[in-house]
Amino acid sequence: MLEINNTGKQKLNLKKLNELTDSFLKLYKRKNYSVSLALIGGAKMRRLNNDYRGIDKTTDVLSFAGDQVFDGNDKNKYLGEVIMNFAEIKKVNKYLDIFAKAPKPDYLFYFIFIHGLLHLVGYDDVTEKGRLEMIRRGKDFLQKNGII
Repeated sequence: MLEINNTGKQKLNLKKLNELTDSFLKLYKRKNYSVSLALIGGAKMRRLNNDYRGIDKTTDVLSFAGDQVFDGNDKNKYLGEVIMNFAEIKKVNKYLDIFAKAPKPDYLFYFIFIHGLLHLVGYDDVTEKGRLEMIRRGKDFLQKNGII
């Protein structure tokens, strides 16, 4: 399940986001988990990045793992929150080191969202090997889910 807080009021394909989330959670054996997605502006993202990572600049995505609170049925576990900066993601040319050519904005949005979800299931891009693994997994996942 996906909950969305769209502070910038960008147009989103809610059906596609929900489908991708459900497919991702099933693939990573988190079927009963929920995820939240927040879309925020650059200034707020910069503050969050500084507060939680000590990096005083904006970024495209941050992920915060959930506290795994369970309800009485041991269902509806909370995986965490993906926070995205839509303005940063629109700068498609900054992703040329990942893609051979500038990706379509919709594709890039989904790619960054999946990147955030990968962080929530334990992947990280601190090392180059980890970064490349996350890129590969993101591209493969989107391709298998009809996002090209």
